[in-house]
Amino acid sequence: MVKSERKELILRFMAEHPLAMSPVALYRNLRIHRELRVGKETVKNYLQEMAKEGLVLRVDKNALDDAEIQEADDEDRAYYLISEDGKAAVESDFEEVW
Repeated sequence: MVKSERKELILRFMAEHPLAMSPVALYRNLRIHRELRVGKETVKNYLQEMAKEGLVLRVDKNALDDAEIQEADDEDRAYYLISEDGKAAVESDFEEVW
């Protein structure tokens, strides 16, 4: 499986389970439910790339306690959530995404 396929698998999983998750929680669930065989750091790197591409949101985990979705500062630990652009990419079957 090439990088773009792994990123697609992650994004599809996030579309199926639209929860705000830490990179580690997402990594563990991908291993269990999708048998993705990459490391934690790889999943974290892919999430960072997809955040820059606008496909996922990097959200402040403390704001989630107040049911708010706020972008996290670069230095803060964050959770990830699929964005509207990410959902659209999944729905369009990734036409011209990568």
